Amino acid sequence: KGQLLLLLVSIFNMDIRKKSQVDDTMMASLDSINVYRYDDEVMRATTDPSTYAAFHKALADGTPMPKKEADLLATDMMNWAISKGAVNFSHWFCPIRGLKAGTKLDSFINLDFSSPKALKPIVGKKFDGSQLFMSETDGSSFPNGGMRATHTAAAYMSWDRTSPPFIRKDTIFIPSVFMAWTGGALDYKTGLLRSQAAISEAGTKLLHHLDFNDVKSVHANVGWEQEFFLVPYELYAERVDLQQCERILFGTVPPKNQQLSDAYFSTVSPRIKPYFTELQEELWKVELSNSVLHKEVAPSQHELSTIFSLTNVASDQKILCVEIMQEVAAKHKLVVLLHERPFAGINDSGKHGNWSLNADNGMNLFVPGKTAQAQKSFIAFVAALMHGVHKHQEVLRASVGSYGNDFRLGGHETPPAIVSLYTGSLLGDHLQTVAEGGAIEGYVGGRYGGKQVSCGAKEAAPVGGAKEDRNRNAPLPFCGNRFELRAIGSNQVVALPMMALNTVIADGCNHINKLVDGGMSVNEAIASTIKENLNIVFKENDYSPELAIKLKDKSLKILTTTLDELNSDINEESFSSSLILSPAEYIDALNTTQFVSRVCLSSNESHLISTKQGDHLTIRTLHTQPFSVFKNMKIEVVQLALNSVTGLTFTLDSIMHRSELGQDEFSLTILSARDENGELVPLESTKLVFYFNRAFLRKFVQCLLDAMHEDPKLLVSEWRRNEEMPPSAKEFIESIGREEKHAACFPVLGSDEVDAAGNSSVRPWW
Repeated sequence: KGQLLLLLVSIFNMDIRKKSQVDDTMMASLDSINVYRYDDEVMRATTDPSTYAAFHKALADGTPMPKKEADLLATDMMNWAISKGAVNFSHWFCPIRGLKAGTKLDSFINLDFSSPKALKPIVGKKFDGSQLFMSETDGSSFPNGGMRATHTAAAYMSWDRTSPPFIRKDTIFIPSVFMAWTGGALDYKTGLLRSQAAISEAGTKLLHHLDFNDVKSVHANVGWEQEFFLVPYELYAERVDLQQCERILFGTVPPKNQQLSDAYFSTVSPRIKPYFTELQEELWKVELSNSVLHKEVAPSQHELSTIFSLTNVASDQKILCVEIMQEVAAKHKLVVLLHERPFAGINDSGKHGNWSLNADNGMNLFVPGKTAQAQKSFIAFVAALMHGVHKHQEVLRASVGSYGNDFRLGGHETPPAIVSLYTGSLLGDHLQTVAEGGAIEGYVGGRYGGKQVSCGAKEAAPVGGAKEDRNRNAPLPFCGNRFELRAIGSNQVVALPMMALNTVIADGCNHINKLVDGGMSVNEAIASTIKENLNIVFKENDYSPELAIKLKDKSLKILTTTLDELNSDINEESFSSSLILSPAEYIDALNTTQFVSRVCLSSNESHLISTKQGDHLTIRTLHTQPFSVFKNMKIEVVQLALNSVTGLTFTLDSIMHRSELGQDEFSLTILSARDENGELVPLESTKLVFYFNRAFLRKFVQCLLDAMHEDPKLLVSEWRRNEEMPPSAKEFIESIGREEKHAACFPVLGSDEVDAAGNSSVRPWW
């Protein structure tokens, strides 16, 4: 049972499972595209011209629709939804809890208030403008970092009018923002919408400085790629660790996994193909532009990709996509695993955000262009991005930070925990030339056509390849017509990293705008910005030692864990100065909920998993980094320390410590245990199921330290990164605190003590 990966390789590569109950000859239909989405074209077709015009005027002005037109629009939308089988509506929003949308079903019914009867009858087909545009709920029951409480709980959903409603089964869902009674953001989307307004304003002004005076707005777009694992439900049901922690805590890496690189782009298994077929059609029905499906590098790993759309709409679609993926998987007796590292020893899963800016005149601002004016515009926005990324490294790192993603960053094909901008050799050289006083125009690269690539056989025509090579381990590489944020975790929403990108480039545009407004020429402002921020550009392998060399001048920062960057004062200033998030919205809501989520997930994994095997009891715990210094310790030492802490007398069969990719596993196999009277304690007794909370850790480890201090020979392994054993237990504890700095960011379990002043402590056990 423990060797799930070995089974997966057999199941998905050799097809030994029984045939799926779903017909594997079924095919998706292109006729199903957009049948359940109330987009702008459907609105135009189902409403009268005055209602349609009133909606767009209110959207442009940022004001409510007049009541008469709002009621008419609500009625038209309800009638369309009923014609598709819907009987309910729901304001669908994205609280700060990952890929789990909020929804509450309301029906198209009401009381007949025109009836003279005291007991009003129920009538159907009732839905007005007040119900369409808003709803109310209890904000205190969602993650909010203290912005809402039970005595101040009011929170509202308001339709994001740029994100079209959609139907799933019997309900039409209305994508909405989620805000407190104070107007504060309780979701990911509100800040994202503010960031879109910020880049539109700053980008439009910069384009006017560049003589593109016809531009009235700038839009941020993203096309995301989602990696995930698919496992059979019957195997998932046997693994409590997968169910509780969404990843394997114990098991064996099979001899054959991904060494031969024979899974990537291979034929989809007959068991999986019917799932993909149904998934594809269900996504198309709600106009979710899934255009790519393929197998990924690891066994059982897959990827789907979408065509770009507005960043707020793409964020909604990402969450909706996950809901549909999981729903269809259940029908096919499969389970979707979205954890960034569900299995050790093979590739992890990420989400790539292909992000770009477009002006309302049709220009893609990250395409170099063919005219001198377009080339100057391209370099200007690259300069703005350089400034934003260089100044706000913590912002970008925090936006992709999560407990799961910290396992992933720096692994195979994933960027390191160092934020840099990859431009490619030619663009990097051109930026260097501009910084030294050369011409801004002249770079003419692009996604395709910049270089002729031929295989040397006349049967296959040469192709127009990209001018720059492709980098798959950079956090933010240039891809010819966009920048690809590769550091997003597979289990993360895209709203937060897109909000960060929009915010930092808006700050870069404002920087150039201020220089021009202060008297510099546009060319001087662009060149000056590039020169000041060249250190953020890295043209080489992001896994190479050269990247570490760049750290010596402190131009780049190593941000190993999520908490390193969440606690940065720079992040609060970055968001609050640009009016994207207030200090309360960042510190109280986003920061606090991230911290609580991390501690809860860590605590969940840190609990002992106890398994009884015959007359043995094996106890394991994970993420107890302090135990890494005790590997290979003599069993007598651990036995004495355990006796001292528990008051019982143990006989141990074995102890084991294993460390892999920052994870630590410490297990004890107990033969017997006796109480203070010498009586045998049943191995299934709850007394033996210990939880390694902070109090237990402190006592247990202190006993080990005391024993080793008295007799250093009891320790048989080398000291971790120390040539000799420290002279005292106190000094040793201090050395652990220095060496395990990343582990010291959060406790193994929540705090269970208070200090002398009565304040709850969140320090790690040492």
